[in-house]
Amino acid sequence: MRRLGQGLAVLVLIGLSVCRATAANESVDDLIDGGILLVSATEDLAADEAEKKAKNEQLGERLRVAQRTLDAAKSATPMGVNPPEELKQEVDLLQQLKTAQSQLQAAENRLVELKSTSDQLEANLRIVAGGGSLEQPESEFLLLDQLRDELVVEQDRAETTATELSAATDALARAKSIHQEKERLRRAAKETVDTRKPDADETTKARQDQALKLAEAESQLAEAVVELREAELANEKLDAENHEKRMRLLKLRIETWEKQATFRDEDLSEILTQIEQRETELREKAETAQLEGDFPERQWRDAINRRSAAEEEKVPVLDAEVNAWRRALESRRAELAAINEHLNHLAKAKTVWSRRYKIATDRTEGDAVDAADLIAWRKETRQAIDEINASARGKSSRIAELRGELSSLDSDLQAARQTPNPAARWIGEEREHVGALIEHLGTSMVTLEASRRLHEKLLADIEGDAESGGIGSWFATAWAYVVAIWNHELTSVEDRPITVGKIFSGVILLLLGFLFSRWLSGFVARRVFSRLNFHEGAIAALQTILFYVLVVTFALFALRLVAVPLTAFTILGGALAVGVGFGSQNIVNNFFSGLILLAERPVRVGDVVEMEGVIGTVQRIGARSTWIRTPTNFEVIIPNSSLLQNNVVNWTLSDDKIRTCVKVGVAYGSPTRDVSRLLKKAADEHGLVLDNPEPFVWFTDFGDNALNFELHFWLQMRSIGERRRIESDLRHIIDQRFREGGIVIAYPQRDVHLDVTRPLDVRFVDREEPVREAA
Repeated sequence: MRRLGQGLAVLVLIGLSVCRATAANESVDDLIDGGILLVSATEDLAADEAEKKAKNEQLGERLRVAQRTLDAAKSATPMGVNPPEELKQEVDLLQQLKTAQSQLQAAENRLVELKSTSDQLEANLRIVAGGGSLEQPESEFLLLDQLRDELVVEQDRAETTATELSAATDALARAKSIHQEKERLRRAAKETVDTRKPDADETTKARQDQALKLAEAESQLAEAVVELREAELANEKLDAENHEKRMRLLKLRIETWEKQATFRDEDLSEILTQIEQRETELREKAETAQLEGDFPERQWRDAINRRSAAEEEKVPVLDAEVNAWRRALESRRAELAAINEHLNHLAKAKTVWSRRYKIATDRTEGDAVDAADLIAWRKETRQAIDEINASARGKSSRIAELRGELSSLDSDLQAARQTPNPAARWIGEEREHVGALIEHLGTSMVTLEASRRLHEKLLADIEGDAESGGIGSWFATAWAYVVAIWNHELTSVEDRPITVGKIFSGVILLLLGFLFSRWLSGFVARRVFSRLNFHEGAIAALQTILFYVLVVTFALFALRLVAVPLTAFTILGGALAVGVGFGSQNIVNNFFSGLILLAERPVRVGDVVEMEGVIGTVQRIGARSTWIRTPTNFEVIIPNSSLLQNNVVNWTLSDDKIRTCVKVGVAYGSPTRDVSRLLKKAADEHGLVLDNPEPFVWFTDFGDNALNFELHFWLQMRSIGERRRIESDLRHIIDQRFREGGIVIAYPQRDVHLDVTRPLDVRFVDREEPVREAA
């Protein structure tokens, strides 16, 4: 009868199609021909229906016979003895076969529905693709919004549809494998019956016949399962096709309505009115829930008091009652929280819809929303979505936990009902309250999902508005981002914000001040201090001090310009103090040592100093170290603190006059007075040797090989190289004067004494004659 009803439905569809074709000026003859084919197909379906009905009746008769046989066997079997297992198996297999046929019938009915849906989708696709419309909505924008929601749902179902199709394919493969195995067993059992001996005993024949009957039933069941799995696979394939058609249809409809849908003032007013009506309903519901929530709280406290004063045998029942009322109280509170949460999201929904209306209307009127507003809206929307997702995760975890408790309560309730237990009532009520609590949390999840989708739509509108504005909108958005970052507050001091822009401006001003301070201090040192005939070291010290003063001045000016209070550096000062205490002592020590060197000036730029065997000219006194250049043009970097803590010889501290000497030795027998006169004359002849104090000569010692003299003289030493050059010149002059005066510069002499026992053999040989060793 169901198949005949479906056939009549097909005829009705044909009639409707004829009417549509007439209205659309299409060929009615073609539709009538197709209708004739459909009527023929309907007759075939009726024949199949009759055949299947006969099979079902035959299967039902077999099942009734098998059940009667099993009942008779149970009646004939003595008490305590089980009937033959084969009869039970036969009844179970026939029942499973009947169930499989019922499932197959349901799958075939679903296939018809899916085909009808497919035809309807095809017809709708043709209408929409041809420029037609499936509806005339009151609000085009709201319809577009609904279509987008449906598309999201279909896109979310894509993975589920693919998974179900893969599972149906695997199930069919397993069913076919099982069917092949059952067929093999059936053939083996049939062969056993066909080849058995005629004189076999009746018990063996009965057992073999029963085994064959069971094998045939199992094979029929496996075959029915294969048919069922094939029908299910066909349904899944058709359902996947319908899914793709629905997605194509939704995309076409969305594309069509996007071109003509507008967000009108009436639409926004209607939406806001609906939200306000819903808020009124929820507030009334919240008041009711608040009033009803007092009752379970009073009962819960009363149960706690009665349990504390109850006898020991009544405590378990009272514990169950306390738990039941506690769950009731939690359920009421969860309901009230869900209502308040819904009200909160409705208030946010008003703002979201207003912003969507602003974006939509400004887009149609060609006046884009301010880029700064879009950035702020985008940030708030993303934060709202993150909060919704976090809340949803927490509620999902809570629901999973409550479902575990619900399963435990089911077990406790079942155990309590098996024996007379007064606690069963309270366990049952606790279970109901836990179920209600899960329901309230589920309602909150629905609210969160709706709010999340609404915020995602706003985010999509914001992104779309930013992309549709062209290059001008892109630059405006980029500039708005820069301004937002520039004004981003990092912290606050004394109720004054410290923003990224202030920090950046302060750093730039400080850098420019640093460069300007270096240039200005150098300019003053070159143009002012040098004209005042200051010492080179004094100029360097004043230049460094002036540089530090200018840097500090510009730093304070930069902080004042960006409106950063000096108290903002109290934390930095504390951190700096901690840093000094844990590892910056040397740096700070050298820095202050440099300041002392510049102020006290024991060592100045240009001085010739000697420290721990290092002699050189001071080139620069920095914040941390002092640079000294040696006569070999090496640069030695010495920490400032070392110049204050160690012994330093400053050859040019008070003045640049130093006394040095040139040592020389002459041969014994030389006239010592003449030697002294020539040495004095050599010093007088050199132009860089000072006349005051006057040079002098000392006859210092009678050496092993020479008479030792020292020529002492004074000079103005501006560098180590100049001193050594003067000493070298004097040695050249001394050598020349000694040669002219006939004075010999001594050289080492040695006397060799030989202690031998016999005279030495001395011989003279030619160059080419080989030397023969003495015997």
